[in-house]
Amino acid sequence: MNPKKSLRAQLFLNFLIPIVILGVLVFGFVKVLSSHIIDSYLVPQFESTLEDTGNELVQAVDDYRILQAIRNPEGNHAGLLKTMDSIVEDNDKLKHAYILTQKEGKGYSVSRNGSGEMMVESPLTKEQKQALDNKQTVMTDFYKDPVDGDTHKSIVIPLENSDAVAGVDMDGSFIMTLENSINVFLIAFLILALLLGALFAYVFGGRLNKSIQILLGSMKRIRDGDLTGRVEVKRQDEIGQLANAVNDMVDGLRSLVKRVSQASNDVAGRSMELTHSANEVKEGSGQVASTMQELSSGAESQANSSGNLSVMMDRFTLKIKEADQTGKEIAGTSHEVLQMTDEGRKLMQQSVHQMNKIHTIVKDAVDKVQGLEHQSKEITNLVQVIQAIADQTNLLSLNAAIEAARAGEHGKGFAVVAGEVRKLAEQVSSSIGSITKIVHTIQQESTNVAGSLESGYKEVTTGSEQLEQTEGTFLTIQGSVTQMSERIKHISTHLEDITTDSSHMSASIEEIASVTEEAAASVEEVAASTNQTTVSMEEVSASAQQLSELSEQLSGNVREFKTDLR
Repeated sequence: MNPKKSLRAQLFLNFLIPIVILGVLVFGFVKVLSSHIIDSYLVPQFESTLEDTGNELVQAVDDYRILQAIRNPEGNHAGLLKTMDSIVEDNDKLKHAYILTQKEGKGYSVSRNGSGEMMVESPLTKEQKQALDNKQTVMTDFYKDPVDGDTHKSIVIPLENSDAVAGVDMDGSFIMTLENSINVFLIAFLILALLLGALFAYVFGGRLNKSIQILLGSMKRIRDGDLTGRVEVKRQDEIGQLANAVNDMVDGLRSLVKRVSQASNDVAGRSMELTHSANEVKEGSGQVASTMQELSSGAESQANSSGNLSVMMDRFTLKIKEADQTGKEIAGTSHEVLQMTDEGRKLMQQSVHQMNKIHTIVKDAVDKVQGLEHQSKEITNLVQVIQAIADQTNLLSLNAAIEAARAGEHGKGFAVVAGEVRKLAEQVSSSIGSITKIVHTIQQESTNVAGSLESGYKEVTTGSEQLEQTEGTFLTIQGSVTQMSERIKHISTHLEDITTDSSHMSASIEEIASVTEEAAASVEEVAASTNQTTVSMEEVSASAQQLSELSEQLSGNVREFKTDLR
């Protein structure tokens, strides 16, 4: 790890930088404050003392003596020298006292303390020359004396009665010493603050870094999968809270690893069960597909049988229509005979015969076939009745012919009519034979359809209506003809009913064929769906295998963690 990026170094800098900033601010504040005190109090007081000393010198010297010294430097000027020396001796801070003048552009020291010479040439400073030229008091800044190396401050005051100025130099080293002492103190304070701050930052950062290093070590162990340890940090601050949070995280992670391990084992078991179930479903789907194929073949066979039955019903309907037409012709002839025998109507007794209609109950394909068989049987019974009526009609026509023969000439007309009736009865009997064959064929086809549907169509037996005949003695030909006419009307009515029922049967058979075709299509769709289910189950089986492999991988990853639970 880069030392500059370590937490300890960052903590050290974070503690040290504010202390450095605070020390610099304190240093600057004290520096400004001390400078303000020196500049506002000490320096003005020093300048005031310097100015008072200068004025004292001006008052102490005699202008006359100064003029004498300027004019006659070689003379006796002991009094002036004594005055200069006494001024300096009376003020321990005063370094020099002197009288200056200029002559022919040159500066001269008229008199100076500690020196017995007069009018010694001396270069003038800028302030001294300014005071001589402008006749004004000039005070210099602090400067370093080139002779003794001390810090001085001077004041030059012009003398009123001569072209000279009086000047004094006062020692200001104590002010510089004070400033230097303050600077040294501030620097020492700053260094001490830095050292203490660095020590405090080092100690505090070390303690904090130690706790963080413990946390870091624990986190590295967690990273490596070791969940058996705990973080032991006895602190009540955020570091302690972080350690507690890490311990809680380890506990939660340990519990999570256990649950994930259990879940991966459960997933592996479930995936094996799912694979087994998918294989069973796939096998079952294959069996269902085979069964659907067989059902499809049976449905096609049923559709073919229904088609054949529909063709037979069309033929049957055609024969019924022919019989109905013949019956209508017989009815017309009977009506003519009835008109011819209107006078003998009283001798005839009417016999009313009823015949129940064929009821077709078609709820579904089975009910429709059963209804068809029932109707076929009804038609058979009805045909038998018609056959009996035709036979009886033939017998009546024979009796009528016999009676007509007995009547002689009066019965010839009836004999002709009886002959025609017999012929019609024979035609009806012939048609009834064809109808009987067709009905037998329809019954056979209905049985075949019932067998192909494999539902065990039940035969519905309906009670045939018994023809009630009024047996009586035919007293006259009129009575026999009346009975024959009534029976022919019944035949015509029954033939119309048979025609209607045949149409219904034909429609039912067509509906059966349509339902059978739809069933075949549905069976094919089911077979296709079963095949698709088989493919889906193969995909499910493959997915379950992949899920089992993933659960094994997950279990392997979970086993890499070390917990105290294993």
